[in-house]
Amino acid sequence: MLLLYNFDVDEKDKYGNTAFNKITDKTTIPVLETLKTWGASIDIANEEGEVPLCNAIRFSNEPVSNWLVKQGANVNISIGKQESILHIACSEGSLEMVKLLRKNNATLSSVNHDNSTPLHIALLRSDEGKEAIVYYLLSMKGLDVNHSSEAWGSCLSIACLNTGINVVEALLKRNAIVDSKDKMGRVPMHFALYRTTTYINTLLQANASLETIDLMGRNALHFAVVSGRLDVVTLVLNKHPDYIHQTDIDGWSPLMWAVRICGKWDTREDERTKIISELIARGANPHISGEGLDRKWTACDLAYYYGHGRDVIDLLEPQDEMLEHGELQDKDIDNQRAAKIIKDNYCDACLLNNYGFRFQCDVCEDFDLCFKCYRSQNTIHPKHSFTNPSGRCVCAEDSSSDGSSSDSGSTEEETSSEEEGNGSGGGSGEESDDGSDAESQNDSC
Repeated sequence: MLLLYNFDVDEKDKYGNTAFNKITDKTTIPVLETLKTWGASIDIANEEGEVPLCNAIRFSNEPVSNWLVKQGANVNISIGKQESILHIACSEGSLEMVKLLRKNNATLSSVNHDNSTPLHIALLRSDEGKEAIVYYLLSMKGLDVNHSSEAWGSCLSIACLNTGINVVEALLKRNAIVDSKDKMGRVPMHFALYRTTTYINTLLQANASLETIDLMGRNALHFAVVSGRLDVVTLVLNKHPDYIHQTDIDGWSPLMWAVRICGKWDTREDERTKIISELIARGANPHISGEGLDRKWTACDLAYYYGHGRDVIDLLEPQDEMLEHGELQDKDIDNQRAAKIIKDNYCDACLLNNYGFRFQCDVCEDFDLCFKCYRSQNTIHPKHSFTNPSGRCVCAEDSSSDGSSSDSGSTEEETSSEEEGNGSGGGSGEESDDGSDAESQNDSC
């Protein structure tokens, strides 16, 4: 009816969307045929660079997607941050949409803003349809399973972290490189250590090693304790008992990392006390301290920061007689308050949920660092400035450099940025949108 009044069929809303850009799963072909008859463009892009075919694929509207392709829609058109429509299909669409695009010669090797291929994106999915898409892509000739992305490195690393073991095995059969390093020096084994002994043993059988140290100085035990699985920890300890005394770039021991909460990647929480007890029984010192942004940390400090109960704290808290002899730093530990989880957000370096504060890259899409990993910013993510949207700005002192940071200033100052989540949330503890409640959280990092 509106078309009878000579409305511009390609008129855009404030986001640059035309009627064609508003396709959903309910959209029918007759409606689109009418728009096209009146001159509507099937390849017009909105402000995000997305064309009508993007939504048709995203909503898995197969009839409309087929119709658009038959009308000449370009399946390999560049669409901004997502880069290709195949990326959208692998991230949000169905297997049928992926097949439709491939049958129309969608490019397997296209990369998005962080150099990830459609296979990288498919491996990061969390729904049940992921593996079918992954297996279909793996059946394609010319697929490069060893292409490295900026954010994740190899496809094998993502598979170890976020898929079933059968996908890992399938990638190994496609000659995935087991020791390929990402920008932070992490190898697939490091990602497997978040999971189970099955993943670790599968990589070991493929000649992977437990001896690689990443750019933050973490050894295999630093990763293993984050899994929350005692058998993963003992597997590493039995092969490398000396790892228990090795610290990372900030002087943090595996015991200190064992206190931290991950809350993602199928890690566990119910064996934490067993892991801590095992580490101490094997000689881990619960009283050593590591560097933070503006203070030192002990394992006990971290237990309070993450809000653990007495079952954890009693294993780590300094004994009264040690305090009396001045052997430990004098701190009013009992007055420390637990930090709040920042919901829907995790650190891109340690892959743990963010608690208390986060630091967001001003250049990269969805790249955050936690209060711990931000100290290594100049090593793992150099030359980019960071903003702390939690209401506090702290200058990182990179322990591997001269202490300079890309953040301006060297003291704490208030910021007006609003917190926004960017990843899959989880973990335990009281949730907060920004973790910045000054009355109830620990203000030290």
